[in-house]
Amino acid sequence: MQEYRFAKGWRIFSDISLVIFALLFGGMAATIFLPGYFDNLDFYAKIGFFILATVVFCLSILGIYDMRKHVFITKKNGNITWRNSIFTRKLLKSDIKGYRKTENYIFIIPKYHTHKRIKVSTYIENLDKFISWLDSHFVDLNYEEYQIEKELILTNKVYGNDLRTRKLKIKKAGYFIHFLSAISVIVFFIGYGLPSYFYFESVVISFFIIPACILTMLYFKGLTNIEGKESSYTPTMALPLVIGSLSASLAGLGYEILDYRMVYLTAIPIGILLIYIVLKLAVTKPEEEPESKFPIIFFSILFTLYAASGIIFLNCEFDSSPAEIFHSTILEKKNDDGQFHLKITPWDQATENYNLKLYKDKYHELPKGDKVIILQKRGLFGIPWFEPKFE
Repeated sequence: MQEYRFAKGWRIFSDISLVIFALLFGGMAATIFLPGYFDNLDFYAKIGFFILATVVFCLSILGIYDMRKHVFITKKNGNITWRNSIFTRKLLKSDIKGYRKTENYIFIIPKYHTHKRIKVSTYIENLDKFISWLDSHFVDLNYEEYQIEKELILTNKVYGNDLRTRKLKIKKAGYFIHFLSAISVIVFFIGYGLPSYFYFESVVISFFIIPACILTMLYFKGLTNIEGKESSYTPTMALPLVIGSLSASLAGLGYEILDYRMVYLTAIPIGILLIYIVLKLAVTKPEEEPESKFPIIFFSILFTLYAASGIIFLNCEFDSSPAEIFHSTILEKKNDDGQFHLKITPWDQATENYNLKLYKDKYHELPKGDKVIILQKRGLFGIPWFEPKFE
């Protein structure tokens, strides 16, 4: 029997971090209702922060205790047990399918859905010895799947009539993906990291990155993945998809939309359609593995935001409808940790006070009570929006 605990350096770092959290949030919980502390918060906000601070304080104390109780126990017969301050989980050798190693964790994968996997941190003592024990008893599923996928691709005549052609095709898929990755990063940097000389051009290009990724995946169907998994022989399209979607999604934040209902009623089906197409074209993990669900959820959200931003961008930039002119007044100015807002009075389709975001320089120029001219437009897709002008 061999016990494996967290490495000493990691335990010290964790203890220091958790003690700081415990002191900070314990102090907040102890003083939040005292006179002179947090007087800017109302009673219900204080209750909320008190509950939050108490929960974090308790979790920090539990974390400090758990670091001393957390242990992985291996036996010569191949059984493994994980135990912490609350739970114990055991897997027999006959119940274990194999293991997967990632940068921060090693996952012991069971054969049956009725058993839960065991997650082992790579920050344990004697990690090499633990991996050696795993290798002597179980299959490295990453390596096994890599070899199986490689053999399936290199023996499939769909990708070429001979081995050299098939190898060349998967290499070309990698080159295309590297090119798209470089373009997406450059466009993002030009659009959001530099002065806005080419902002419009970079935004337009960013909207074409996702279609370009999908066309590449279609051309190299079955030779790309979206997960960046170590067990895959195929190159991953994750980076250009993420950067391209993010770059395009941010573009939609620059417009003042009065009714988002139509935006998301259209964007959600488009987002679902995009993730469906991408999943059909990509090589994906077996569905029984929990981590295989994360890319689906992540990209579904990202593609929905991408679609929403595209709708907003087209609706506003290509809107040729005449502007209706209304007038509003600045009621209040707010600076929330560097986020500058003006609260202005209602007009036409804005039936309540409206919070308007501003840049820092413009925020300081405008006094409370100043007038705001509202140029309200119908929108290319009938989604009303406006542009504020200041007298």
